[in-house]
Amino acid sequence: IGGAIGSKILQSLGLCHSLQKADFSYNLLGVTNNIKEKVEEPSILELTEVFLRSDKLEEIDLSYNSIDCVGVYCISYGLERTVSLKKIILTGNSIGSTGVRCLAQAARNNPSKQFTNFVVDDTLASTDSSHAMPSYGIDMTKPEAEYALDMGKAFDRLKLRKLLD
Repeated sequence: IGGAIGSKILQSLGLCHSLQKADFSYNLLGVTNNIKEKVEEPSILELTEVFLRSDKLEEIDLSYNSIDCVGVYCISYGLERTVSLKKIILTGNSIGSTGVRCLAQAARNNPSKQFTNFVVDDTLASTDSSHAMPSYGIDMTKPEAEYALDMGKAFDRLKLRKLLD
């Protein structure tokens, strides 16, 4: 259910106020689609909004969705602000050790302290050797710097939110 359909499903998930557990494993939510020369952003970018809107979702399984560090960055933004999520499963995604650190930092920064458990596959978590947290073009030491952001792209909107926090 990757692509536009995956995005629509994840958007509607944010409106479902009674859902407590969701299994989206094996759905290619982290894949960028090229359809008729139009590049669609990965569906996983919509998950940030789900975490911000949902007050009942406690567990989500995102195993084997081709989620990379960009997807983890988006997920971590939502994890920092979720009030209900307690567990996220990311087994089988190439997030690397940087992605794992990004998730851990998000869990630590969550003021509700509800988020207590994330599951990753150790072999995929150790594939990168970088120790720096990803910045994705944002210099948090100089947030007043000039940035070129395309507000038509979910990832750029998320970067703007991060700058304004």
